[in-house]
Amino acid sequence: MTLDNPLANKFSTAASQYKQHDVLQRLSAQKLLQQANLTGTLLDVGAGAGYRFWCI
Repeated sequence: MTLDNPLANKFSTAASQYKQHDVLQRLSAQKLLQQANLTGTLLDVGAGAGYRFWCI
């Protein structure tokens, strides 16, 4: 997809490779979730590759 905005084009190009570079984010999230005492309803309003961590 080609967009009129050059910056948007760069983000679109990078998005296809994002998952292979988000290792630190996934490891950090796993570590934080292991240590968290979560209760109730939680909402993550972040942005990223869409990797989901399920807490049961």
